[in-house]
Amino acid sequence: MKVYLIKTNRESKKLSYVLFPLIFEQEAGKAISYENLPRSEHGKPQPIDGIHFNISHSGNYWCIVFSDSDCGIDIEMNRELNARIAHRILCDNEMPINGDLLHNWVIKEAYVKMVGTGIGAGLASQSAAQIIENNQATDLSSEEFICYAIGKDSVSEVVSLGWDGDKFHQIGTD
Repeated sequence: MKVYLIKTNRESKKLSYVLFPLIFEQEAGKAISYENLPRSEHGKPQPIDGIHFNISHSGNYWCIVFSDSDCGIDIEMNRELNARIAHRILCDNEMPINGDLLHNWVIKEAYVKMVGTGIGAGLASQSAAQIIENNQATDLSSEEFICYAIGKDSVSEVVSLGWDGDKFHQIGTD
């Protein structure tokens, strides 16, 4: 799997309309608009010419994962989740990873995006440990955000870019 992690100078929520076509064309050599993505009944983007991908954004970060098979990614700005919602995230006897509910949330959201059920299927249906055990889960987190990419293969490349609204600039490549 290959991940593009993009730091922007503004809120990332609406940037999929701009960034997706640019990154997809760079990665796949094919132009396609975000509005015209084929989607499943639960909104999961469908593969294009055998290329599987998934998108996430939070704060001023936007990311996309590419793979030859189903994949999911989630990113959330690093923050403390209210313990009152633990019952919606954790299944019986599950403990927060690193004492932090947000890791469990992000792992589970990336997983349900990979399988295409959406979070309506329930994040507490299986533990984050089970998801990690049965899939390749790559932790891409930093001090600023929690991010996991999940698929059948592990992440082999991460391209970190900055986006100033007009052009990309290289931040680093792993």
